[in-house]
Amino acid sequence: MTHLKSLRKPWNNTVRLITWLFTFPRQPRVSKQRDRHGRLCWKIYYPTTRKTVFLHSNQSILTWVDDSWLCIKR
Repeated sequence: MTHLKSLRKPWNNTVRLITWLFTFPRQPRVSKQRDRHGRLCWKIYYPTTRKTVFLHSNQSILTWVDDSWLCIKR
């Protein structure tokens, strides 16, 4: 039974991601990843323009949320 519980969380996350992608296909996609030097950075992909932006600090992602994301939601 523990195997089923361990598989449930990744499955739920995958279903949630696929549902989100179909529900909001034009919204920017934000993910965290490591750059080639091992530093944590934020990757923002805009599907409508097919452009990718990389932000390298938490302050820059907060500024992006304030400037871009909140303007879209209003």
